Amino acid sequence: MLGFEDIMVFYSVAGFYLTLLGTIFGIASLIFAIYISKTANKIKQNLMKGHIQEKYKKTKSSILKSLSISYKMVKEERVIDIWSIQETIISLSLYNEALSKDTKVKIKKLKKTLKRSSSKSFLSFIDFTNYDEEIGFLIYELVQKLESDFDEKENYLEVMTK
Repeated sequence: MLGFEDIMVFYSVAGFYLTLLGTIFGIASLIFAIYISKTANKIKQNLMKGHIQEKYKKTKSSILKSLSISYKMVKEERVIDIWSIQETIISLSLYNEALSKDTKVKIKKLKKTLKRSSSKSFLSFIDFTNYDEEIGFLIYELVQKLESDFDEKENYLEVMTK
């Protein structure tokens, strides 16, 4: 017959192994949860990229048209539509990953120049000043760089989908 001490030792050893088994299952489930979380995050990022790329395909031409129109207004009529340019810059911020570093620098420079130029006037259309020639050149450079960036991104997407 088993004595009280033998039963206590058995329960202690059994409790130890159950605790150890529970700890192992807990660690395994934690690792599995981290793995699932990372996989879900990757899936989410891929879906967001796909969504942005789909959106990008639809609106790249409208962004380029808006900037081209703004450039023609600067060149031909010597008038700058600040609101239109700022809206276009906001639209471009959605496609930040599709833009090259040089294009991002041009966008920042255009933003700063627009701020300096628009601080003189409260109108959405402003008359030509010293900054406005610079704005015209920046818009032209930005249009050229965006066409290049969008073409590169489109070619990359075509290669990746094949």
